[in-house]
Amino acid sequence: MFLPKLLMAGGAVCVGCGLPVAYELMKGKKVDRGTFVFEGAGQVSLPILTCKSVGSNVIDVSLIYKLGADGKKELHWKGFDQQRQTDVGLEDIITARDSSWELSIFPVSKKVRIAPLSGGMGEDNYDDQNLFCNEDVLEVTKEADKHFDKGFNKIKLTLDNCKEISGKEECEINISKEVGLGWKPNFKPKAIFLI
Repeated sequence: MFLPKLLMAGGAVCVGCGLPVAYELMKGKKVDRGTFVFEGAGQVSLPILTCKSVGSNVIDVSLIYKLGADGKKELHWKGFDQQRQTDVGLEDIITARDSSWELSIFPVSKKVRIAPLSGGMGEDNYDDQNLFCNEDVLEVTKEADKHFDKGFNKIKLTLDNCKEISGKEECEINISKEVGLGWKPNFKPKAIFLI
């Protein structure tokens, strides 16, 4: 009898103590669907896409906040291999024009896939080079394009309609129009930068 009362009292105390902890956990993380809070450069969001192979590979696709050469805020694609617990350089360049990973969307099935472009049998290769992702975030915006295939380095993200409010800057996250890719209507991501 005494133990349940103690646990209940402890739970009430933890709720009050947990608010600052919850705020700390929010930084650089997804607060609600499509809202990402960043405290400083180098922070990575929770995944936008989770991509799985037929084998055991799972790669999360997130955003990383960087400062450009001109000091402006930028968001870039970043991957994380859950099985190996290692970063995946989605925008890493393997040739003068191509990144090491590409994103594909198929016209009929609307399936979203990521795949490595680097071949070979090295440790970084995947047992199944087709990792299929959740389909509720991205869509092809140029109807003339039957099939979408682009390296992640060519899928540029923009920060638009930024507003400063109460010590933070809030921006819409968009994909450059010329890419031919956009967010689905029910997914309107925004970044909140703590100043």
